[in-house]
Amino acid sequence: MKFIIMSLMLCLIKVMAADATIMVSLADLKANQTKFSGKRVITQGKLFFTDKKVTSRTKVYLKDGSKFGKTYLLQLKPEELKSPELVNGNSVTVEVSVYGSSSMLRSCVFKSLDDKTLAGKALSTPEMSFKEFAGELDNLHQCREKYKGKILNLTGYYPLQNNYSYYSSFSGTNYTYFRVKDSSFYIYYAKDTLKDFEGLRHGDKINIKAKLSDDERQLDVAELKVLEKFADRKAMKVDLGRVVDAYKKDMIKADDKYKQQKLSFRDEIYDMSIEASGEASVTIRRSYEYIYCKFSKEQTRRLARYSKGDKIRLEGFHRGGDLNYLYNCQVK
Repeated sequence: MKFIIMSLMLCLIKVMAADATIMVSLADLKANQTKFSGKRVITQGKLFFTDKKVTSRTKVYLKDGSKFGKTYLLQLKPEELKSPELVNGNSVTVEVSVYGSSSMLRSCVFKSLDDKTLAGKALSTPEMSFKEFAGELDNLHQCREKYKGKILNLTGYYPLQNNYSYYSSFSGTNYTYFRVKDSSFYIYYAKDTLKDFEGLRHGDKINIKAKLSDDERQLDVAELKVLEKFADRKAMKVDLGRVVDAYKKDMIKADDKYKQQKLSFRDEIYDMSIEASGEASVTIRRSYEYIYCKFSKEQTRRLARYSKGDKIRLEGFHRGGDLNYLYNCQVK
């Protein structure tokens, strides 16, 4: 009887040992993969993918950190990655199933980030408006001390700016800039964001993940997301004469109502011109003030049937401050 019980216990131990999850490095897994075939293992490596958004079709890879290390394809559900932007390019711990000599590790369960990445997550700021952040730039030293080493999570309307004059960048560059007291403050967009950056139009609502650069007056954007295109935003119907009068009376109060808004209005064309870039400008004159409505090349074509003195209905983006310019204007 004792012999039978001992035999059963040994069999149970063998089964449990066979089913136990094994800790193994990627280097050992590569060297002895058939040994681990059919088993669940826990391993570590650098995880990376190229898609901006992780879906069921995204190819996610796990790479050994050594120079000639093995790269495995991971089979996992997108929801396993709670914060893809923090995981990509960083060391992770995963639990996977190994089958034969396949370069795919199946049924991946995401376990944890390394300590460095977790620390980076803790240093991320809550989402805040770019307007709020830009207001702190008046005291640049204090701002840098407050956000030193932190990933800023900022939302605003392109072009991101403060309450001073905005200065556009030259075409073909990867930055914008604006005034901070007696100097300029630059926002540089990383290579991975350039495709989205080049497609931005005035008034697009965007979110950026960025850090203050070692350069004293520079913000480096690592991630850019368009939350709402200007064309999809609801317009505010206005009388330009009343808007001009509101700014003359109280600029701060007027900005609270009209700044960064998509304005819709019908008025008379005072003048028209085409710039060297091929972009048009329509001038509206109200309350002894001139409002210059700027058009993209695509929208310029729609002005062909209009002349000076004609009535026209337009929509345009007001960046704030005096109503001298409206951007990204469209004929309606």
